[in-house]
Amino acid sequence: MRITCKSLAQELDLAQSTVSMALRDHPRISPSTRQRVHDAAQRLNYTPNHIARSMVTGRTCVIGFPTESIKAEHIARLFDGAMKAAFEAGYLIKAIPLSTKMTGKQIAQCCIEHCVCAVVSVPMQHDRLNDMSHALLSHGIPMGVMANSFSDSLGLRVITDDQGGMKQAIEHLLDMGHRTIGYLDGDPTTASSKVRREGYLKTLKDAGITPAPQHQVETNFDSVQTHRAVRTMLSSKNNRPTAIVCINDQTAMVTMRTARQLGFCVPNDLSVIGFSNLSMAEYADPPLTSVNQSWSEMGYITTQQIILAIETKQTIDEQWGQQVVMPAKLIVRESTAPPAFEPSPTPAMKPI
Repeated sequence: MRITCKSLAQELDLAQSTVSMALRDHPRISPSTRQRVHDAAQRLNYTPNHIARSMVTGRTCVIGFPTESIKAEHIARLFDGAMKAAFEAGYLIKAIPLSTKMTGKQIAQCCIEHCVCAVVSVPMQHDRLNDMSHALLSHGIPMGVMANSFSDSLGLRVITDDQGGMKQAIEHLLDMGHRTIGYLDGDPTTASSKVRREGYLKTLKDAGITPAPQHQVETNFDSVQTHRAVRTMLSSKNNRPTAIVCINDQTAMVTMRTARQLGFCVPNDLSVIGFSNLSMAEYADPPLTSVNQSWSEMGYITTQQIILAIETKQTIDEQWGQQVVMPAKLIVRESTAPPAFEPSPTPAMKPI
């Protein structure tokens, strides 16, 4: 016969609610009672029935993780951190597949249909996130957003200090003697692009430097556009940048490859910095200087805080607008160096 929470309570002559809380190590239950319940559960081979629990509480222990794919390294790291936090608290993370064409309301509806008790969201466009958060919260489902830096209140947010990370990158180059620093942006409608660009401009302004407009290019995270932008920047004979800071590591990799194709040596002729510190940064040639983002930790803390909101029965108003900022740290490798005392002449462009 299967041992249930009710039969375990009868065996111990305790209230079923006391046994339930003791099994979850609730602080309201004394340590001695918790130990007694755990010992009996082990002796009687008790395993919790999450379906039965959801019928009593009216909610599941499943947290939705809507994403188009978990192949990208930063998404995989977020998922890994979320999964660890959920497992420790007795919850499950469920990847909910979505398409690029789905609206925020459609994503929320999909999560609701999967009977999740909460949602942790990967970075996505602001309008999509805003619509999704309002739709979920209207059904009493809390939402945590990972790596989203918009100032709007979108439920719980756990973000990287993007502006602080960009400040470290620019100051590193300034300390080396660079004064003509280019910036390859991504999509200006995304949170990361907006905040990192602000950090780039503010840090240079504080140093008394106004970057040339032609040294600030939006790539839309596209490798072809990045290649063209780098080629254009480096073709200037009189005012080419001695360093380029990139919106992410992928853009930095394309930058280094294009520079090499054009006859430039990184870092002797051009210093390059990325942002994210993915695995590729360490194994690049040369190893890429990059701003580290704690992806796994962001996933862990977001999920941990969402579970805390559930367990303490926080109201929607209490959840709204909470923010945790994770520090960013520049990891210096071999793709940056002081500029030459005399600017090197632009090498003859090689056909590509």
